[in-house]
Amino acid sequence: MNTTQDHTKMTTEHLLDVSDTVYIAFDLILNCFMSLLLAMLGFVGNILNICVLSQQGMRDTTNLLLLYLAVSDLIFSFLTIVYRIPNVVFYFDKHLSVSLKDCYFQILDSIKLLSLFCSTYFITMLSVERMFAVCFPFQVSRIVTRFRIKITAVCITVILFIFLSPMYGFAYLDTGVVDNVTEIWRYGTPFYFDNYSFFSTFYLSIFINVYSMGIPIIIITSCTIMTIIKVKTSYQTIQCMPDTVRVKRVQEIRSVKISLFWSTFLILFVIVPPGIIETLLFTRYSDLRLTLKSVELLISSEQMIYVLNSSFNFIVYVITSPKFAKTVKRKLCDWK
Repeated sequence: MNTTQDHTKMTTEHLLDVSDTVYIAFDLILNCFMSLLLAMLGFVGNILNICVLSQQGMRDTTNLLLLYLAVSDLIFSFLTIVYRIPNVVFYFDKHLSVSLKDCYFQILDSIKLLSLFCSTYFITMLSVERMFAVCFPFQVSRIVTRFRIKITAVCITVILFIFLSPMYGFAYLDTGVVDNVTEIWRYGTPFYFDNYSFFSTFYLSIFINVYSMGIPIIIITSCTIMTIIKVKTSYQTIQCMPDTVRVKRVQEIRSVKISLFWSTFLILFVIVPPGIIETLLFTRYSDLRLTLKSVELLISSEQMIYVLNSSFNFIVYVITSPKFAKTVKRKLCDWK
């Protein structure tokens, strides 16, 4: 009788729950197979991106930003592989899996998060650079230089690192014993528990998302609006240009429109949805009435979106940039 009452209470309290069979199936498909496969593709693809974008003929400001983006995505893809290895190990050695997972979160998770945020801001910088190319075509070479891009990229990376540095004070590693087997566990620090409400509701869910999601959305949306207005008002001027100049100008505008569309798509449909999921999980966890297994599946789905973002840049570059595609073909011929 008591068992039946307890079961009824659990099913009414939890808005979303999953059975063990469904959880294991999703874990195997999402975490042990798809995430690892996509991360490996992203790792190889971004190495190819770096090799191509480092060539002598690919050193304009746009390609410099794409190079930085490839580096950050390469780091993210590699750390995603490291992150998912414990999921595979779990089905062979549960104790080792727990130790690997906690070591990863203590040492590498902040670096992975930093690479993700850097990717977002490099995409944002690309939108700004493309906006200047359309709105200020005669001044862009003086305003946007390789030196200024390098300085801006370094400053953004340092600022993001400072914002994320408190995460290293959340926990420390120590040993624990389960079933007479020693495991490595993460333990919360007094620093984290003393400031729990601040970190759980403000820092992790609001403050970080404002910098990782809010600011890029505002900047990219503004650049997109300004570019659309400028393109519409400049069509009459383009028609009055000589044929050779007009063709070149039309090609430049087409390239800018593709870049802006890609940047806007990545931010609105790749970065925003996972950010919203994270914010809801951190701030409204009790209201959502989710079980731990359902939360883990939501986080896995969110991580899958991020991995997709870092895995297909190489394909996007080949499709959208004829110069990039030609350089890839030439590089492959050289390797052969």
